Amino acid sequence: MTQYDVLSDKYNVIDSLPYREMEAQNLFETLKPLLQNKPRVIDFACGTGFYTLKLLEWGAGSVTGVDISEPMLTAAAARLAKTPYAPLASFIAGDGTQPAAAHTADGRAEWYDVALGVWFLNYSDSRASLTAMFRSVALNLKPGGVFVGVVPHPTEDLAGRAEVYRRGSLDRMPPCNVYTEALRSGDGWGLRVRLDEDTEFMTYHLRPRVYEEAARAAGLRGEFTWRREKLLGDDWRAKIPLTGSEWQIREENPHMGILVVWKN
Repeated sequence: MTQYDVLSDKYNVIDSLPYREMEAQNLFETLKPLLQNKPRVIDFACGTGFYTLKLLEWGAGSVTGVDISEPMLTAAAARLAKTPYAPLASFIAGDGTQPAAAHTADGRAEWYDVALGVWFLNYSDSRASLTAMFRSVALNLKPGGVFVGVVPHPTEDLAGRAEVYRRGSLDRMPPCNVYTEALRSGDGWGLRVRLDEDTEFMTYHLRPRVYEEAARAAGLRGEFTWRREKLLGDDWRAKIPLTGSEWQIREENPHMGILVVWKN
């Protein structure tokens, strides 16, 4: 049983947070040019299918959602079943942290044009496990394919970031981050994420250079870029009770970053 089997009936709380609206808009702006030709997309760590559905609404030709948690997949299938996009979605139980596997019905590799991993790579606690996850991505992407991932904001100063979050003002805009301790490898920190008083889970915040080095070691040789989080406008900000100085801290310390890496 994974931590997400237990959380599957609570995880959708993230979809109701103002943060999620901002995250989705940032991701849409990144993905829009990649979805113009109705590509085949694989959605790693699809969870309850929030982005599986979004991908289809945004123009994907088909989407295969992959997740380690069977309860999450059941919830994802139920979400899609309520929409006209259900025939274009499929779901496969799989663990993207394990040795690379082709996530198709017939085991065919290099099938997908685009791979998405929203809060997928941040479950890696080491360079080796991160490389294994990127190998799964590389195996499933066609030559010329592209991976888009959402991970914690890329920064080398993780000790400084941990101190900012320890002060507490950022807790008023969940998800809330609690940095636990530096990894012995020096590659990152443990990161506990809290959605509300009852829902939290353990992840890791690795350094941006570790992400790029792992991607290269896994065979992703194309362009590697980062996109900085962009907050939304006044109507969105009005939903969040932060003071002017707290907004400044939030803007200086983004919650997420988007990485884009091409296979070749």
